[in-house]
Amino acid sequence: MLSLVIGYLCIGTHQFFEWWAISSENILVYKTGLFFSILAMFFNILGSEFFLGRRLGARIYLFILGLLVIHMATREMVFSNTHFYVRGESHFYWGAVWLALFLFWNCLHFFLYKKLPLSIRKDSRVLPFYTLNFSFILAATYSYGFGLYKNIAGSKNISNFCGGILSNFEIVFDAPSIWCVFATIQGFFLYRFGKRLFARKDGFKYEGIIPYKKSLIWTLVIWGVVFITLPIFSSLSYKMILK
Repeated sequence: MLSLVIGYLCIGTHQFFEWWAISSENILVYKTGLFFSILAMFFNILGSEFFLGRRLGARIYLFILGLLVIHMATREMVFSNTHFYVRGESHFYWGAVWLALFLFWNCLHFFLYKKLPLSIRKDSRVLPFYTLNFSFILAATYSYGFGLYKNIAGSKNISNFCGGILSNFEIVFDAPSIWCVFATIQGFFLYRFGKRLFARKDGFKYEGIIPYKKSLIWTLVIWGVVFITLPIFSSLSYKMILK
């Protein structure tokens, strides 16, 4: 449970660093905030490892994060204050890696569900939702809904929506930070999940096969579908996104 709490605090730390980056206009502060945000995924899968009593790939997550830090340190990144979030115009690769880690973690829990004993099955199913998924679904609905509306209605019409809160909206630049803002609601669900865990007897250890291959395949399939369909919700070309 401690790992899941630290993961949640990493997201809160990211929020603080975003505020600091806007106030100071310091790119190093902004990059540090991005690192804390994706570090949350390491602690989430670490929490799942403690929950199931098995290694699920936390060390691999840490290695990937190390490569990502090197990538972010060697490139310029542009950011700006936009409405209730921070727009990042250079963090596509960071967002792509975060999404892949997030999907793999969810796929592991999904495919392990029926392999677990009934006494722990429900807790395993709700762990990703109480930790991250509720806010992710909310942010995805917001971003994809308004991204599609923008492509249909046009930028001029969307700029007048709700007092201009959607002016200049761009899903590629805005969705990650929007999710981080929405993630604050997870604290309530994480507290409820903690109460469930404390009521459960400790000592469980999953001895079955971990569905790594199936989880990886489905992660890549969903990940690919997300990026193939991105032009439906974004006004940017792939050349602009991958710069």
